[in-house]
Formats: sequence, C-alpha cells, structure tokens
Amino acid sequence: KGSPKFPQFYIFETFLHFYKKDKDQKFFDAVKILINNVCSRGLYDHLQGGIARYSTDEKWIAPHFEKMLYDNILFVNLLGQLYIEEPKKYYKDKLVQTVEFINKSFKNKENLLGSAYDADSEGIEGKYYVWEGKDLKKILKEDYEFFAKYYDISENGNWEGKNILIEKETKPENEDFLKIIEIKQKLLELREKRPKPFFDDKTQIDLNAYWTSTLLFVSEIFNNEDWKKLALTNYNIIKKLTKDEVYHCYKEKNGVKVFLDDYVYLSQLMINFYEITGELNYLDEAKQMLQKTWDLFYDKKNKILQKNPVEKNDLFVPPSDVNDNNIPNGNSIFLLNCKKVELITEESQWKKMIETLTQSFHSYLNLQSTQMVSYIKNIDMCENLITFTLFGNIKNIKEIHNYIKSNYLKSSIIIYKKDSKENHLLVCKNQTCSNKIKTLKELKSIIKDYAI
Repeated sequence: KGSPKFPQFYIFETFLHFYKKDKDQKFFDAVKILINNVCSRGLYDHLQGGIARYSTDEKWIAPHFEKMLYDNILFVNLLGQLYIEEPKKYYKDKLVQTVEFINKSFKNKENLLGSAYDADSEGIEGKYYVWEGKDLKKILKEDYEFFAKYYDISENGNWEGKNILIEKETKPENEDFLKIIEIKQKLLELREKRPKPFFDDKTQIDLNAYWTSTLLFVSEIFNNEDWKKLALTNYNIIKKLTKDEVYHCYKEKNGVKVFLDDYVYLSQLMINFYEITGELNYLDEAKQMLQKTWDLFYDKKNKILQKNPVEKNDLFVPPSDVNDNNIPNGNSIFLLNCKKVELITEESQWKKMIETLTQSFHSYLNLQSTQMVSYIKNIDMCENLITFTLFGNIKNIKEIHNYIKSNYLKSSIIIYKKDSKENHLLVCKNQTCSNKIKTLKELKSIIKDYAI
C-alpha cells in the first residue's frame, strides 16, 4: 500500500533466490504480485514494451514516465528468473517485447545503449504516451468497444482526463489476442509520429555490461540466436572501447573517470561468456579485470572496495559506499565474481579476497542490512554455490549443456574440464558431488538434490 511505488527488482530477486532454496511460498507470492502489477498496469508501456521509473499512485495507474535503462535491465533480469519457475506465455510476451524495445530504442551512436528517456515531450510529462478518449474512438472506430474489453479506456480517461493504457483482468486469447496485437501496432505507429521524449544517449559501461549479461541470460532461456549474436557484438564493442582505459561514461570523460561498478559488471560479463561458451579467453580476461579491480579499488583501512579508485581520492574520507543503489552494489557483485573464479580455477588468491570481504560485509550488514539486500543473496550463494562441471567435448553432451544454461545460469556456476576419454557432467554442492551424468534423464533425476 501507499505511493509512490519504486520497484527495487534486486530485492525481489533475493526473495526469489530464497524461495527456490527454502520453498517459502510468501517469497514467491511477493515476486508474482510485483511482476503482475508492473506488467499489467501503467508502469508498463503496452504498445512498445519497457517500464517507466516508478508509479506515482497506489493503484499503479500513473507512472513517472521517465524510462531508465537500469530499471529495464533489472525488470528483464527478474522476469526471466520468474519465467523459469513459472513459464507462462504472458511473462514470455512481456519479456520478449521489452528485450526488443531495449535493443532497438536504447541504441546509440556507438551501437551500444544510452541511459534514459525523459518523462516529458513538448514540455508536458507523459504527453507522448497518453491518449484522449475522443481520439481513441476516432482512431479505433468499430474496434473501440473491443479494445475497451481488455484495456481500461474511457471518454473521461483514468489520469487527468486522459487515458494511460492499463490491462483489465480478462486477458485476450486466440483470435482476440491477435486482433489486440494489430490494434496496438496501429496505435504505436500513430504514437511514433509524435515528438519523442529526449533520449540521453551516453554510454555507461556498467549498465551496458549489465545489459549484455542479462541479454545472454534470456537468450539462453529462449534459445534465441539473434540475441546471443547481439550480446557478443555488444561485448566486442565494449572491449574495444575499454582496451586502453575503462571510463564510466564515454560521453563525459572529463568528469569522474571510472567507478567500481564499471569494473565489476564488466568482469561479470566476461565470466558469463565463459560459463556459456567454455572459452578460456573470457576466463583469462575476467581474472585480469578482477585483479585490476582489487588493485584499484581495495581500501585497506576499511577492508572493502570503495567507489572510486583509491589513488584518485581527493577527499578527507574515502568514498566508501556499500549500499545497493539503482543496481546492486559493486562490492556484492565482486564477491560472487570472485567465488565463481575461485571454483573454476582453484587459485588461492580469490579465496583470500572472498574471506576478507565477507568478514567486512557482515559487520556492515549488522548495521544497515535493509540497504544491502543483494549481499544477503550473494553471500548465501557463495556459501552454497552449485557447480555444473562438464568434462570432455560439450558438443557430445549438448542436450545436457543446453538444459543447464537455460535453467541454472543465475543460480550456479558452469565449469569446463578437459577429458580425452569420456564426456560427462558432475553436479556438486558443498563438496558433495553426483555420480557421472551422461544423459539428460539422469540429470533431471538428481537435480533437485543439488540445484535451486
């Protein structure tokens, strides 16, 4: 209850993690309530996909119409994980529409993604998105009443005398569903003739890396080759941009040059590419980036990673920031990155970093846990991380490989080992491992004993 409503999706990602672990239904119900309100009400752009910043009212009708890249990344990330648990067509449709919206409408001159769309156009908030009742009647004609069966539209409107498109509880099916798609396409084509809100096209490395990781994740859920190719293209552009020096923003290089988040989300992306492909060059790049992160950002006094590079400090107090903000804090992401690399490589330096940071994080959590929700999930994952280790030629166990990638990328680590004699899989958790698995049927028969 109450307003405004700022959905902090990474909090609900933590809820979903603990639901999968402990099967406490209230965590799952909270995630579904949030997602269903976001997908069906005014926060969601029902013509083009994507979500606005927040809802200004208790009933999720009127959004603040600004569209932020980070909100949309977090939304897709959570919706993809919910879809794995409950693969409803409704969730898939929203997810696919939003992914396509982000890939096309946020694209900038660098062929990466900009950061935001303003809320207003022609000086009026929401003008681009809302509809006069009389205009809808004129446009839709005999289809007006049909459209009104499924969307809350009226002559008087539902917001300041105008209509924000909101779904009714009854959802269209079969022929009605196809007709609704045609009507929405017609409205979208008319809307696109309006003056658009200002697009902030600056390239931020942390958000572009985070989006590319998320795009990889959902591409595996739906086995979408176009998304996979685009993720690789994005990665290569990011890599080219950052080959000499990592900047936070490639439009405003004269400000603060780089933040912790830029390094850790880029490291996460490298690890994700290794997990999906097994190619060691991604792992080597991730290790180099993680070590550089530690060298640049580790604050020896407070024993955490600070927001700015240590040597760049010009403040009396180091800019330590452990709270989650618009996206999960870089310290939290770095911790999980290190754990994955430790399990892959079995190298001791990553374990030392994990132990140092975990001890520090616990002391902060005792004081401000409500601002550090992503740490609660990631610390738990570090202590209970499931490993899928594939031995031999993965092409010969492709069915197993694809099943793991499409279901467990967010809750485990995928490791690749050479074996010239046979192709098989081991699933391990807390130093307890399965027998050798060679078929998908064998994997499905034991998976509940290990994975979440």
